[in-house]
Amino acid sequence: MKKLCISLLACLVIIGCATYTLVWNPIQLPPSVSYDKVWPAVVQAVTEYFEIEMIDKESGYLRTAWKEEKSFWGNNKRRRCQIRVVSREPINIQIQIQKQEYEIYNYLTGEGSWVEKGNDKNWEEKLKSEILSRFALLMK
Repeated sequence: MKKLCISLLACLVIIGCATYTLVWNPIQLPPSVSYDKVWPAVVQAVTEYFEIEMIDKESGYLRTAWKEEKSFWGNNKRRRCQIRVVSREPINIQIQIQKQEYEIYNYLTGEGSWVEKGNDKNWEEKLKSEILSRFALLMK
């Protein structure tokens, strides 16, 4: 019984110490596409869901403000989007949607901190498809 308890405690410690790595994910565009046609589609798609905090067309970088989802039970979440242009010819754009969760460490006062939870893959796919559909409309 003692070994079982120690094993369970060790597993909880390992799971509780999990770290998340943020990765950049590519947006697949045709190689012959021009940057000047893609960038407006990217900006329009992002502003549909997020508030832009920082944008630099020349460097091809965009970052949004945090968008928070509050929960009655206190497990609040937030996410923000970053997009960067790695190269213009051929066009290479990458996206990263970072997510965090608020973890309470003092239930009496509600104090806690934001904890990194890695990429939000669902939102990345949603925004990728939105960018591609807007880009297709611009090309008509």
